[in-house]
Amino acid sequence: MASILTGGLVAFIVATGISFGFFYPTFKEREVKISENTTASLLQHMENTLSLVENYMENVAATVEQNNDIQNYLKNPDAKNSTSASVRLNNLTSYMGMIRGIAIAGQNAPTIDSMTNIGAEDYKIIESDEFQKMTETGFSRSYSSVYQTKIGSKSYFTVAYARNYYLNNQWCTIVMFVNLNNTLKDVRGLAGNSLDAWYLVDSTGNTFYEYGLEDDIADARKAAEQNDDQKNDSKNKRKALTGDIVFHNKSATCGYEVVSIVNQESIWMVLFPYIAGLF
Repeated sequence: MASILTGGLVAFIVATGISFGFFYPTFKEREVKISENTTASLLQHMENTLSLVENYMENVAATVEQNNDIQNYLKNPDAKNSTSASVRLNNLTSYMGMIRGIAIAGQNAPTIDSMTNIGAEDYKIIESDEFQKMTETGFSRSYSSVYQTKIGSKSYFTVAYARNYYLNNQWCTIVMFVNLNNTLKDVRGLAGNSLDAWYLVDSTGNTFYEYGLEDDIADARKAAEQNDDQKNDSKNKRKALTGDIVFHNKSATCGYEVVSIVNQESIWMVLFPYIAGLF
């Protein structure tokens, strides 16, 4: 009887091992694919946000071209016209919640802004050498690195988007200060529990947001740097690092990047209910 029980137990263990060995790669790939798709969705959300910003910039430019108060300022930048034009710019910020402020500079008119919700870091963008060079370069456009500015007690993750236009026979540069707080909140929600850690990189190569443990971020960064030459190849978005999986996606449209990591332990924890069920 004992030998029969022992033999049955051995047979059960062998069958379980074979079963697990057969199904494990499939289950693991399924979980890794979920994490891979989640990483892609984070980047897609950033792309969608910046696409909305660029579309709204066209609406702003059309308004600037047609608005008498703004045109009067660009032609005759005195104090009275400046105030009237700033009020009009302020109105434009109310039509799209993520646009915190707007500034405009003419070829013969100093920069003015929408008066409210403009922080010290925003003014540094306007006063920077990069901005001054851009205003002298035809139909150019530019994104700043993502930065934080504080207005009152509230802090804002911000990217400034600037573009040159030739309107009514004169050049002007329009700058929109984009509040990314809600976008980052959405991204955190999309990430959920599918990723152990992740970080975002803007078009200037600046890492502006990190989520997860420092060690996981460091591991993800190391793997991303090692794989840097291949990050635009869809076949090389994954990189194994001591059993962990790192994803590195870069946008072809806006230049932003998302790097994420899923630990081997997390994959095992997801598969644990199946393993337990075998016994």
